[in-house]
Amino acid sequence: MKRLIVPLVALAAAGLLAGCSKSLDGSSIQGQIADGMAAQAGGSWTVSCPSDIAIEQGSTFTCDATNADGTTSTITVTQKDADGNVSWTSDISALDLDKVRTSIATDLGTQVGGTWTVTCPDKVDIGAGKTFTCQAESDSGQTTPITVTQTDTDGNISWTTGDGSAATASPAAS
Repeated sequence: MKRLIVPLVALAAAGLLAGCSKSLDGSSIQGQIADGMAAQAGGSWTVSCPSDIAIEQGSTFTCDATNADGTTSTITVTQKDADGNVSWTSDISALDLDKVRTSIATDLGTQVGGTWTVTCPDKVDIGAGKTFTCQAESDSGQTTPITVTQTDTDGNISWTTGDGSAATASPAAS
């Protein structure tokens, strides 16, 4: 299995201040986190953050995120400054699809020969047992679908070609 993950991180823009008060706008933060999780991890997310969060540079708080498929995540939000700018990280990771494509192409070249180009969806839902399909094409024009299975929530995957002629080459993490 190959470990192909990238931590989810997003910066929320300034203007998260609620009205003229010195508290963060929780609904704006929730919306930005939901959009960021959808963009980075796929699916539709709902986010719940505390209300009336006092602005204090360096302080942190947590929000709960839930995907429509039931996947949950704890989001840690850190206040970057006294202007309401925040950053956030999720306790789950998204697959680094560039590494997935490169890894499969390299392994196919080693196992089958030739130079391979692998195309995968731009976004995939993450989670143990979830699958998605990529397409591989060799420099000689040979094509094959690749079924990629996420083996755990840490970004480890396995894959196999449509005809079973090649599969994950090694369990090394990358």
